[in-house]
Amino acid sequence: MAIKVTLMVRDNRELAILLGVVDGFAKLVEASPYVEPKSSPKVRYAAGKKDKGISGKDLLVRCLESGPRTVDELTVVFITNGFAPSSAGSFASQAVKDGLAKRNGDGRYHLIESKPAT
Repeated sequence: MAIKVTLMVRDNRELAILLGVVDGFAKLVEASPYVEPKSSPKVRYAAGKKDKGISGKDLLVRCLESGPRTVDELTVVFITNGFAPSSAGSFASQAVKDGLAKRNGDGRYHLIESKPAT
């Protein structure tokens, strides 16, 4: 039974030493240069939080400006913009508490129109 072993050595000199040690017991099947994997792109942070380019409150307002939305509809938009799936409902509830939005009887959220100052 043959056993395939993968090793990594720092340079050709170490490879030659290793092959000299195993001569007669093993044969070199393949040798290729090792390329360090690229690091993942840097994540941007603002105030200790992942910077998504828009705040959750602003994203909610932008969504609701085009009409009433359910939490499920908001969730799709929030996920697309890098937010956690549970954040859409949280931002919608907070907007209701802040008097920015209202929830209809059918479960849809809509913006409360602000009255012009007189």
